[in-house]
Amino acid sequence: MIENKFLEEVKNNHLFDGHSKVLIALSGGIDSQTLFNLLYKFRKELNLEIGVAHVNHKVRDESDDEERILRRRMSEIEVPFYCDCFTDEFTESKARDFRYSFFQKVMGENNYTCLVTAHHSDDVVETVFMRQLRGSRLRHLTGIKQKQSFANGELIRPLLNFKKSDFDTKDYFDDYTNYENEYLRNRIRNQYIPELEKENPAFKKSILSLSKEVEAAMCVINNSIKNLNFEKDKIDLEKFLNQDQSLQYFILQDYLDNYKDISIGRDQFDQLLHIIRKSGQFNQRINKNYSLIKDDKNFYLTSDSLPESKVEYEVSRIKPQNLNYKEIYIPKNANYFVRGREEGDRILLNGINKKVKKYFIEQKIPLKMREMAQMLVVEGQIYEILGITTSDLSKSLKNAKMNDTLYYFER
Repeated sequence: MIENKFLEEVKNNHLFDGHSKVLIALSGGIDSQTLFNLLYKFRKELNLEIGVAHVNHKVRDESDDEERILRRRMSEIEVPFYCDCFTDEFTESKARDFRYSFFQKVMGENNYTCLVTAHHSDDVVETVFMRQLRGSRLRHLTGIKQKQSFANGELIRPLLNFKKSDFDTKDYFDDYTNYENEYLRNRIRNQYIPELEKENPAFKKSILSLSKEVEAAMCVINNSIKNLNFEKDKIDLEKFLNQDQSLQYFILQDYLDNYKDISIGRDQFDQLLHIIRKSGQFNQRINKNYSLIKDDKNFYLTSDSLPESKVEYEVSRIKPQNLNYKEIYIPKNANYFVRGREEGDRILLNGINKKVKKYFIEQKIPLKMREMAQMLVVEGQIYEILGITTSDLSKSLKNAKMNDTLYYFER
């Protein structure tokens, strides 16, 4: 009987340790109804106070009737029932985001420390197979976790080691949209997997075994990365390059995974890895919002590495009022102008007429600042790299009798 196996699973794995008030995600289908029935039956033995959260997706004529039936059932057995309606244009991802946002809200407002969902081993197979079809990386083939952090507590999936065929609940709603093959997951469930099972009756078992092996391998890889103690927002270049190239691959993956709004294909990923391994500094645009910066010590992502407009300075012979400014000294009545950086630029620093490019490298000026650099040119010579450094030509005129003082400040 599934009841005894379920209770054993929960107790042996200490799934609800530390929890006394749990919220069950209940659609009314066979999976979630089975979960509810089991937790309701064993609620006293497990010392659990349970509540139910239901989302009416409004996609079927039966949706409102099912909501009313669930609401009545919960009222009859005095189980708190929370419900919200999804009214946006339906897509799987939008509906999922709405559900979990609603669950999180209910948990926070009613002091539930745990959300319980009815995912089972067939869901794991479908998820792993779907990710393989879409070309996911190794770390994304680990299936579904039985416990993970969520909202102000945890998300627990106590049925993860059960098959759908184990469920024998009778009081559930049969959603006909599960048999329609408009969505990829439905096609995987209804078409692809049954066909593959004709070739290999143990296909699902093989996928589950693969998923567990990947999880074990990723555990080793993640521990290796963790032991390197990289900072979250940047990666030490020397430490990175001292690792085996296979580990470098996963270090970069792990770092990029911190940025959920970045999607990088395999070719682009390989290009970034190549850039990081090469000598020299780089500023590589990834998408419209992010660039990868590589300097002499680190590589990191920045969201403003290539701003649409650079910092603009105003230069004037008139001293500004109520503004922070810097003074530059030039010959009396000399003409001046401001321009961007040019190939072959030189500036007199500490008695040496140095290439601006070499100065930037020596001072480890970030690529971002190099690209935005603005030169104050007086009579054909650079007197100031605005916001960065001052030429000896300007310094030598500070106490001269025949000079002009320029003032510059950010606009």
